[in-house]
Amino acid sequence: MPALSARLRPAAAGVAGLLVLFAAGQAAAGGLTGGGYEVTVVMPSAPNLVKGGKVEVDGADAGRVQSLEVRDGQALVTVSIADEYAPLRTGTTARIEWKALLGERTLVIEPGPASNPDLPDRGRVEGSRQRVELDQLLAALDAPTRARLQRLTQNLAATLRGSEDDVNGTLRTAGPVVQALGGIAASVGRDGEALKSLVTRLRDVTDVTTTRRQDVRAVVADLTSLTQRAARERSSLDATLAALPGTLRQATSTLDRVPGTVAAADPLLRDAAPLAAQLPAVSADLRPLLQDLRPALQDLRPTLNQVSVLLDDAPRLLDGANAVLPGLTQLTKGALPALDFLRPYTPEVTGWLANWGSATANYDVYGNYTRIYVQAGPASVLGSPGALGPALGDLGLVKTNPQRQPGELEGQPWTDANGSPIR
Repeated sequence: MPALSARLRPAAAGVAGLLVLFAAGQAAAGGLTGGGYEVTVVMPSAPNLVKGGKVEVDGADAGRVQSLEVRDGQALVTVSIADEYAPLRTGTTARIEWKALLGERTLVIEPGPASNPDLPDRGRVEGSRQRVELDQLLAALDAPTRARLQRLTQNLAATLRGSEDDVNGTLRTAGPVVQALGGIAASVGRDGEALKSLVTRLRDVTDVTTTRRQDVRAVVADLTSLTQRAARERSSLDATLAALPGTLRQATSTLDRVPGTVAAADPLLRDAAPLAAQLPAVSADLRPLLQDLRPALQDLRPTLNQVSVLLDDAPRLLDGANAVLPGLTQLTKGALPALDFLRPYTPEVTGWLANWGSATANYDVYGNYTRIYVQAGPASVLGSPGALGPALGDLGLVKTNPQRQPGELEGQPWTDANGSPIR
């Protein structure tokens, strides 16, 4: 028994699908009544069209079937169209579409071009051949197949017995979905060639992708790395994007000033044109000089290397000089009072050094010797050192001061710390 149930599940699913489509077709029937404008649709046949059936114009519920009759082997379907969709235009066509595999059909009218003249009331519209009906499909089956299909239907009925309410609820809920799926299936049927071309191209793309699997893998890996790096640099990107408007405004301001700059540079370029014409001759004259300069530059390279070493050592030298100069400056400032004090006595110090130098500069075969001069005069004879004779002193022939103070020649005699002269 479980095996039988397993075999019946696919059949039950198929019949349930048929019932769903039938329920969708029944649910699609509306209550719109046509207006006073009527047309007659001429079709080879009109199976499953019924009086009061729905008529659609451009996909909208626009009217109802008023009557059906057969004349000269063709079906004449009289339909009424609502006032907002009337009148139709010449070139209008009609066809029967399946809203469900079972039950009534819908008459779909495609209006003619807007530039065509209006179709008069009770005018005729040509209809296209409808699709193959389910009963025609079943009639094409042979007897054994029909018998197996009948047994399948009976088994399906036995399987669904007791679950009618659930199935009906499912069908009522799935009606709009199945209706939409029917529209999608119809669209797929009409666009079969385009879908076939799309699938063919998709297969070609898949074949190329398969043959270049390694390249695709490398591209995906690079894309992953790029995405991860962009995620890590998100803050930088945010800052860059935040600064971008200001940068663009600055660039716009700069570009606005470019025409004026170009206009100002244009006369300068015109004036420079003669000079540019002379540049080739100058370049030709410079070429020998540059060739002769190249060996000199080669010889200069060691000097430049030494200069580089010197420049490397120069900061340390300057640092050391910087450390010494403050102390030297302080020492110089401290020595200035002593130098100011000794400056008036420079003649005496210099004379003393010169006398001692001249006294010890004599040289003979025995070596250096010192010569001492003894001066004697009237003062020595009179026994009064420093006192001149009255005659010479009175005459003013000799003026001497054997006890002159240091610095007296400069008018700055040597004094002690209290300003008193030397005693």
